[in-house]
Amino acid sequence: MLRGYLKKQRRIFVLMGMMNAVFAFIGSLNGLTWDVVGYAVFLATALGMLVVLYDYWRYRETQHILQTEFTRITLTIEGLPIPADSIEESYQKLIHILYAEMSAVATRADIAHSELESYYTTWAHQIKNPIAAMRLVLQTNPSQVHRELLNELIKIEQYVEMVLQYVRTDYVTTDYVFRSYAVDDMIRPVLRKYASVFITKDLTLVYEPICVDVVTDDKWLSFVIEQIISNALKYTSSGSITISHTPDNELLIADTGIGIDSADLPRVFDKGFTGFNGRYEKTSTGIGLFLVKRIMAKLGHKLRIESEVGVGTRVYIGLDRARIVAD
Repeated sequence: MLRGYLKKQRRIFVLMGMMNAVFAFIGSLNGLTWDVVGYAVFLATALGMLVVLYDYWRYRETQHILQTEFTRITLTIEGLPIPADSIEESYQKLIHILYAEMSAVATRADIAHSELESYYTTWAHQIKNPIAAMRLVLQTNPSQVHRELLNELIKIEQYVEMVLQYVRTDYVTTDYVFRSYAVDDMIRPVLRKYASVFITKDLTLVYEPICVDVVTDDKWLSFVIEQIISNALKYTSSGSITISHTPDNELLIADTGIGIDSADLPRVFDKGFTGFNGRYEKTSTGIGLFLVKRIMAKLGHKLRIESEVGVGTRVYIGLDRARIVAD
């Protein structure tokens, strides 16, 4: 801080030195003794240093206020120090203008996002009506063709829900409601929904009631569980899908599918990344696991994946809630 102040005021110090030199030179020309000239220069320098010390004290106070503001996350600029001169006043006016413009841009962005969310929410609810009607028709005619059509309809419904959740997860005012919920109450509706897919693909479901409660938001955690089970079904053509509870209080969803390449594992949660599985499943969007990771972070649950190509994938959903991460 002292180095910064000396650098800022170096012209003042040079000017003080020049003035003392001129004063001493003129004094010597007028026949003043060097004792008198030296004493006068000393007094002038001492008074100048007192002024400099006072100015440095104000400089330190201003810097401390600014550093305090830097370390705080605030939404206002009311804590700025009182400007010491017209230059600082001009800088603060510029800061206020930029802050006002930033606030206006943020307000416009919030309004645009709110309108977009409102549109997609309305659209999703409207399109669910014909989807439900088609589901009812297909379920009342349980032929092989109808089962296949029902499976495709489930995919459409999932993509609609994904669009809605994608818009909502990016919004800071998402309405999380944390309570204690039974994990089985979130798993069973998903299994009923995808029952026809299990039958069509002739996959074995290994599932015993978990009998564990978790403090979470059931709507969002149910979405995560559905995404994981849906992925397991998508990439498993034979074998089984196992749902169990681990000693570390994790929900384990394991499949015997194609697995994930070890080079792709670190990036499976990246937005838009499909990797090896994307080449296998041409309709993969790379959005599902991105949403899952983001939702789990917001809920405060841990998530990890283990996988081996040709053997299968194991997804562990932590049922202990550590903390909520705010964007």
